[in-house]
Amino acid sequence: MAETRDHLFLQCSVSIQVWSQLLQRLGQSGASLHYWQDLMQWLISLPHSLSRTLVRLSVQALIPIVWRERNSRIHNGTSQPASVLFKLLDRQIRNTLLARLPHRRCQGLLTLWFQHE
Repeated sequence: MAETRDHLFLQCSVSIQVWSQLLQRLGQSGASLHYWQDLMQWLISLPHSLSRTLVRLSVQALIPIVWRERNSRIHNGTSQPASVLFKLLDRQIRNTLLARLPHRRCQGLLTLWFQHE
């Protein structure tokens, strides 16, 4: 199968599993993101019940994690399960939110992150 942006970040089995965990954590387990266009549209039209900051932070953290996993598989022949990748994502979100606690825009986001744990 040809590697495309859609396949790598949204359609491969590992990406699907990590996205599923992320969407569940955000309380959006019913969201369907199969194509980059779907992701962009979802980001533009987020429900008001969701924090745009938390969602965008999560997506911005997830993309490089998937990219590094892809490179590790191709160049090093090593791989990690989706559960480990989600733990990396979770740790990165927690660290980022803890570092930004004093910022008004980030107050309450840590609570939201744990809301659907």
